[in-house]
Parts: sequence; C-alpha cells; structure tokens
Amino acid sequence: AVLDRRSLRDNTLVVFTACRGVLAGRHGLWHGGDGSEPPNLYTEALETPMIWNWPGTVPVEGARTELVSAYDLFPSLCAALEVTPPPNANLCGRSFLLPVTNQPLPRKAPWRNLVFASYKTVEMVRDSRFKLVLRNNGAGPNELYDLRADAAERFNQYDNAEFITVRKALEQQLREWRAKYA
Repeated sequence: AVLDRRSLRDNTLVVFTACRGVLAGRHGLWHGGDGSEPPNLYTEALETPMIWNWPGTVPVEGARTELVSAYDLFPSLCAALEVTPPPNANLCGRSFLLPVTNQPLPRKAPWRNLVFASYKTVEMVRDSRFKLVLRNNGAGPNELYDLRADAAERFNQYDNAEFITVRKALEQQLREWRAKYA
C-alpha cells in the first residue's frame, strides 16, 4: 500500500524469503538443522519460500523448477539492479534473474540444478534427484537419498551398492565446491 501511495509499485522489486526452513515435528524433530545432534540437513530444514513480485517483469503466480540457493540471491539482485558484484568476491551463487523473468539462459550456460549447504560439521549437495549429506568430513554418519523415490528421506541409500556411482559423483561435486568456496 505504501509503494502504491508513493507511485513506486510499478518499478519496485519485492522479494519474500526466509533464512531457513523449519521441521515442525517432521522426522520427529523441531527447529531446523540444529534440531538434532548431529545436526540434520533435511529438506524441510533447508527449503524456504522465494517469492518475487515485480510488476511487468516477473510473471504473476509463475513457478520455476530450477534448484536455487540463498547464495544465488545476491547475484540475482545485482543483475536486477544492473550493478556488477564486487570483483574480488568469491561468489558461489549465480543470478537466476533470467529464469525468474521467464527469459532463456544462454545455451553455453544452462542452469546447473545443483545446490550446496553446510552447517557446523555437516555438508550437503543436492541435484534434482539425489541428495548427499556428509558429516565430519565424510567420517559419518552419512546419508544419500533418492528424492524421487523417497521424498520424505526415510531410506538412507549411502551404503547401498546400487548408488555408489551417484554417491561418488556427488562427493566429487562437494569436494570441488568446498575447495573453491569454503
């Protein structure tokens, strides 16, 4: 209402998000990643809303399937403001302004659909199907979930030989991310 009264609504981007999700009793836990010991990175503790409202730029009630992370927000806001991020910043995020405004990404730079997280001694990498959680630099206890078959993360496949290739590929992605950004 204030933006409308001041005639600023049509050229103002409003972003609604949160710092983390809440388990709210799921998995028998409350709070977020700190709701258990060792800490957890359950999907409910990680997923947050990300609502963009920008009349004439962001489609009304649009939804995207790309995996994005909070670390993608800063580069996205820089792109929206048409400012360059600090040149020496080691940013692991990427602007998702093009997808959120329904514009195509360059063919040579498709969206990676890979997100990372870390909390205390726990690290996570997730793609559009699988999620790997490593604790204590891989010493464990570790977890691997096939989110298509097990969205509730009930069946840990970390030691399942059928998933060894997936596990090793995600472990490599996590090592590379850690080496570059941690």
